[in-house]
Amino acid sequence: MLSGLRGQRYFSTKSRLAVVSREYTSLFAPDCEQPQQFRTVDDLRSHLADRLGKARSKSPKVTLRLAQDQAIIRKISDMALPRSRHRAVAQLDLEAATPFRPGDVYLLVLEQERAVRGSAYAIVKRAILDPYLEAVSQVGLKIAGFEIDSGDGVHAVARSDRDRLTGASRARKNLFLALAVATIVLPVAGTWVHVSIRYDRAIETVEADIERLSGEAKQVRAELDARAARIAQIQSLNQSLSERRPVTAIWEELARIIPDSAFLTDLNIKHGSISVAGYAGAAPSLIAVLEGSPFFSEASFSTPVVKVPGSEGDRFNIELKTGLD
Repeated sequence: MLSGLRGQRYFSTKSRLAVVSREYTSLFAPDCEQPQQFRTVDDLRSHLADRLGKARSKSPKVTLRLAQDQAIIRKISDMALPRSRHRAVAQLDLEAATPFRPGDVYLLVLEQERAVRGSAYAIVKRAILDPYLEAVSQVGLKIAGFEIDSGDGVHAVARSDRDRLTGASRARKNLFLALAVATIVLPVAGTWVHVSIRYDRAIETVEADIERLSGEAKQVRAELDARAARIAQIQSLNQSLSERRPVTAIWEELARIIPDSAFLTDLNIKHGSISVAGYAGAAPSLIAVLEGSPFFSEASFSTPVVKVPGSEGDRFNIELKTGLD
């Protein structure tokens, strides 16, 4: 939930609106009163391709809106950060304060609203967004807008990030700014220089903070990687212990149920199967003894019982199953 920022829910009648949620995608079209819902991206792509093939519009557009269960919004400042620093600070927050890896998600800067001061960004998994970007591109639609629904309102993604996702050019000429600079009069020049110096100093301070936070973020990431390595090592040890316990339990059970007139010379355990060999005064009776244990099942002689010359004992080889893997 986004605290301190608000957005307005709106729908432009000039383009389609696709609202992406966890369960389905709702498509609002200017010529339809009720939205159409699609369970998969392929269904949405097929529908758009069919409708656009019949449409007369030469430049069809769509606005993508992600529901609140498809994105995470993080507020990074109560101040309206300069556009050039907004993304840098958001990148630091993503790496230092979240468990996400930059290569697995999109970092989308949100437009700063005039009604409420503050800076925020959205985190969207690439696995969620990429199929929709691909579908829109394949059917020839242009993305007119990109929005995130926080539950409290709808927030627009910055145009630069929208263009970056759609492959549009980021370079736009600002004619208004050029005319304003061209018409600055001499008496105002001193004030402009003073403001420019203060702005440059502020930028230098922000850059110093970013450099310091970058070092801290790298340190935090290194600590997280070290912690993950320790966890993996502990899991490996736990798995090793769990594999040893069944062997101990099987030895104890065999020692308990095998009669004193028999003794084992070999024991092999592999993937739930056990092979035992040894000598016994009455080897055939061992099958019933082993089958009577809750540890074992499917006991049978793997080779014929052999009478040992000069001895009352029989040589036996038995195979059986165990439920302890």
